[in-house]
Amino acid sequence: AFERSWSLVTAPRLGCENDSIRSLVFRGARAGQRVTLFDAADGDTRSPYTVIEVLQDIPWHAPQTVASLQANADSPYLRLRAFNGGPLDGRVSRIAVEPSTR
Repeated sequence: AFERSWSLVTAPRLGCENDSIRSLVFRGARAGQRVTLFDAADGDTRSPYTVIEVLQDIPWHAPQTVASLQANADSPYLRLRAFNGGPLDGRVSRIAVEPSTR
């Protein structure tokens, strides 16, 4: 199980600079995993944040793209929900990945 949380404001940024994420590609993700993208670098949920849930396994050879973090979206593979107003395109300062609970 993969679980990690990191700030894009402080090192190590793992190849993601603060406030530059506008889209994501998922591959090799397992049903039940969750990725939360935060406007606040400390993960404060009083600021805007977005939760992306993996609804079914995403094969490595069939990546699924989240083209924008601007609005709620659904696909057979992913559910994206924004909370506390405001779009996150270009405003992501923290990422948290939670493993599948299934």
